[in-house]
Amino acid sequence: MQTISTFNFTDYPELKKVYRKLVGVGQKLNVAIDRNDGDKEDELFALSDKLRYGEVPECIFNSFNGKVKYVYHRKDGKEKWSNVFGSEYSDLTELQKKFLVGLIDSGYIYRLPPEYYDESLKFQKI
Repeated sequence: MQTISTFNFTDYPELKKVYRKLVGVGQKLNVAIDRNDGDKEDELFALSDKLRYGEVPECIFNSFNGKVKYVYHRKDGKEKWSNVFGSEYSDLTELQKKFLVGLIDSGYIYRLPPEYYDESLKFQKI
């Protein structure tokens, strides 16, 4: 599967695995929408939400909480991880979980420090 993400998954195989599932569900969902398959769409939307607000952000949080001290807001610049995400996954809001997934997806509000990305990976195999 190809996606637009410049995150370097090399040192994070478990993260790559769960993110790959999310990308795969998204691609299947696009096909179901194109085919106007309402039942399949409902099933895939539910699975996408389960991954996007559950397994994927939890894996991202567990991978970087305590390891990354700062994240970078698109407009406000450097912010402490703990101020943005806290220290307990169970306390995160749905919006914070979206922000976590955005650390891996391209084009979201927050980014990890530059060493976690490789801009040459614009279209990498996930």
